[in-house]
Amino acid sequence: MLRINLSFLGLILSLVQLYAQSFVIDSTKIYKKKALSFEEANIMTSYYHQEGNHSAITGGVGTEKLSDFANVIDLKLNRYDGHGKKYTYGAEFGVDYYTSASSDKIDTQVSSASSSDVRVYPSLNYSVDNERTGVVLGGNVAFSKEYDYTSIGGGFNFSKKSKSQNTEFGAKVNVFLDTYSQIVPSEFRANLPSRQQKKGEIGNAARNTYDLSMTLSQVLSKRFQLALTLDLAYQSGLLSTPFHRVYMNDGSLLRETLPGSRFKIPIGLRANYFIGEKIDYQIILQILSR
Repeated sequence: MLRINLSFLGLILSLVQLYAQSFVIDSTKIYKKKALSFEEANIMTSYYHQEGNHSAITGGVGTEKLSDFANVIDLKLNRYDGHGKKYTYGAEFGVDYYTSASSDKIDTQVSSASSSDVRVYPSLNYSVDNERTGVVLGGNVAFSKEYDYTSIGGGFNFSKKSKSQNTEFGAKVNVFLDTYSQIVPSEFRANLPSRQQKKGEIGNAARNTYDLSMTLSQVLSKRFQLALTLDLAYQSGLLSTPFHRVYMNDGSLLRETLPGSRFKIPIGLRANYFIGEKIDYQIILQILSR
């Protein structure tokens, strides 16, 4: 009788040991440590062209003809630490070349430097995705440069998924510190110092933007999903464009002038309903408060 009990106990221990080993192997498969590896690369090219006869540069009347040729290279790398965390590293480099007939009207005597330009905008981003807790943390830095505009930006992002994966909350904070070269139209250059009259540049001005964006999304069914967004945006500095002309009713000519600060509160609601493989119905409602 004692021998039977010991045999039965040994059988139970063997089963427990096998189950434990099986569990460890499965866990290793899920959270396997991996070295830094290449995930994907995207090369995007786009062409944009517009026509019109309401250019703000010439006071609301005049050509708006513009062409823009954009090229962007996007790279992504990732690695796993073996504890359920995925690290993603991204880099993006973009170059735009544009020609603008309306910008050429800044100077009515000679061709304006802004009639054609090249914009360069590299950026880096980083994120950590904790697959156990559903939390994603990340950050980014960005730079943009063209003839009369320089921008330096950065931000942080956070998101959290529920255990059921049906609810997700996300938040993003971004800051952009811009420097704008003030170029005045040729009609306003007569009283400028001689060294400024040719290009019409009267110095640099700052334009700072602070943005907080929050999104709450909910999967209601296999076909229906809702998302609520709230943005808080504050801008300060030179918000107007100094080479935009404004013609008054009495025939006088002024440069565009706007307040030195602005606060916006956009609220949006998005609903997606999947009807079939060929149809995805989407409704977007946005309310903007100033």
